[in-house]
Amino acid sequence: MDNKINVFLTNKMKQKLLQGKVVVGTGASDPNSVDRAGLQGYDFVRFEGEHGNLSWQELDHLVAVAQLASVTPIARVPGCVQHEILHYCDNGVLGLTIPHTCSRAVAESAVNAAKHYPLGMRGDNFYGKLARYGMFNYTQKEYYDAINEVTMIIALIEDKEGVENVEEIVTTPGVDAVDVGNLDLAQSMGLPEQKAVDEAIHHVVEVTVKAGISIGVPYLSGTPENVRYWMQKGCRIFWGNPEMIRKIAGELGIGT
Repeated sequence: MDNKINVFLTNKMKQKLLQGKVVVGTGASDPNSVDRAGLQGYDFVRFEGEHGNLSWQELDHLVAVAQLASVTPIARVPGCVQHEILHYCDNGVLGLTIPHTCSRAVAESAVNAAKHYPLGMRGDNFYGKLARYGMFNYTQKEYYDAINEVTMIIALIEDKEGVENVEEIVTTPGVDAVDVGNLDLAQSMGLPEQKAVDEAIHHVVEVTVKAGISIGVPYLSGTPENVRYWMQKGCRIFWGNPEMIRKIAGELGIGT
């Protein structure tokens, strides 16, 4: 492999999380919002594939802007479908949020689709964009190792079954992080009293942190009080005001 920096195989979000630091992200759907996210100091931007309507060409452009803006591109994919995940991977998305991860089997399928041997069996695009069209002179093993190092699988737990199976989900080899979808979770539980939903979320956070896996509760961290609360519980992935979130992390002695 040539001694060159490949920005398409650099995942600052994952690097920070492995160091125990806090990361801050936002959603983005057009090149200008991605560019602004970089200027505003976000660590990652997430593109919406489950509820959005981005074309592959649009996604390709957004990923390129994200790399120029030094923010990690991630996406919520439509579902745990091999060819769908591969399209996002081939377009340069480095973090894949897998909706309705409700079992170890779903988590394993996602890892198998997004990561190369020995972790998975992702379709080989050895001469594509991420490998810089063969001009970086990777060996096949170097390329596979680099892909596995930078690609993140984020298990989105948003079902009662996922809460029940959280221990086996977070111990699945190749799962890098967990996200919690509180509204779909409440729906799957039959819209109980909020206390029951809160208890389920706390259980997911506790088990995930204990397993040494990064976790975020993006829809529950909109205020300084909530950010501080969930940060103290071990959450490290946040959405919101970067300045505010990093200030709280500093007060708690957590790196950013």
